[in-house]
Amino acid sequence: MSDELLNPGVEEKIATAKAKKDQADQAFKAGDFTNALRYYHESTFYLTGIYKNAMHAAMPAPGADPQTDVKTPKTEADVMLDKIYSNMSMCHIKRENWTRAVETADKALAKNSLNTKAMFRKGKALGEQGFFEKAEKIMNDLLTKDIPGDFINLL
Repeated sequence: MSDELLNPGVEEKIATAKAKKDQADQAFKAGDFTNALRYYHESTFYLTGIYKNAMHAAMPAPGADPQTDVKTPKTEADVMLDKIYSNMSMCHIKRENWTRAVETADKALAKNSLNTKAMFRKGKALGEQGFFEKAEKIMNDLLTKDIPGDFINLL
């Protein structure tokens, strides 16, 4: 059963979330991190509802063994939330709000544990807070990953 049948407004919500994300991206490029954060945050309102509805619909049937059931594939909302939370982390870094940078990087990593940008941003923010061992562990973990050369130069 598709998300659309469960919630007829899903396409509209995704379209609105994309528009808000685009506004946020433009604000970020213009150096307006406050408005970028606002638009990113607004976009999460539309996507979080979709995510919860999709998760509710994907609940295992009574008597099903969640240990043996196939992992639920990521939805379009999951993919967008991963990027949005990672971008929010970068906005917080630009504003030197290290605690929120870690929190939003963690949200991105909860959606996609392989998000190297979110890992890097978390490590950077932890280092700025003085948690050097935690930051070093994250940066060393990143060095073992297959990441683009221009990104690895930041490490």
